[in-house]
Amino acid sequence: MDDLISRLAAVDALEKEKPTPFINKDGSIDPFGAGRQNQWYRDGIAIMNLSPAQPAQQWIPFTTRPLTEEEKEEHPEWDSILDCKLPDDGQAILVSINVRGHERVQYDEFFTDDGSYLDSGYEIGTEATAWMPLPDPWKGEEE
Repeated sequence: MDDLISRLAAVDALEKEKPTPFINKDGSIDPFGAGRQNQWYRDGIAIMNLSPAQPAQQWIPFTTRPLTEEEKEEHPEWDSILDCKLPDDGQAILVSINVRGHERVQYDEFFTDDGSYLDSGYEIGTEATAWMPLPDPWKGEEE
């Protein structure tokens, strides 16, 4: 994976290789030259439309829904239940915290012993508004 480059670097490299139009002595454009121009343009579009090398990190909101009657009987102390993709039990995550209008991001751990909770104690769905998995750790440069 040591040969990965950014899209902008690829487009910059392509820009340096941009063909100049082939104009005949009579002022007409040489069809081969025009074909090279069109290919250069298509190559640039293809580069910009490539999928990212790494998936983008995206926030996953903590959303809730009302309890069903059966869930109310089983957990009368709960007001609602989480209804979103959740981290695995014990998973380390990034959490977006909003306390009294102050937003911040912090490292936390998610647990599901009896219900769902964060190791920090912030309330999921009110104070803890969203989460995302941690990125892969940096491995350094391989030689």
